[in-house]
Amino acid sequence: MDRGLAKAERSRRKQQKWVRYERNHSMSAGPIDWHEDPVSGLKICAILDDLSRKILAVREFAPTTITVVDEVIREYNQICPLL
Repeated sequence: MDRGLAKAERSRRKQQKWVRYERNHSMSAGPIDWHEDPVSGLKICAILDDLSRKILAVREFAPTTITVVDEVIREYNQICPLL
């Protein structure tokens, strides 16, 4: 740039600020998170509130199959409906 061979691009001079993806209202999104306990082999399923990061519901399961996911959705869909 000292010799005039390169130009500073306006869009690349300043780093873009990072924006977190969050919902405006609590209870508008509820991601489902799985965790497996290595000792007992139990699978733990938790439904989290996207805005407050609080645990809304949690359950322990032996198998991680589609029937377990269906059961969790059926029981907790009124708390946080799936889109």
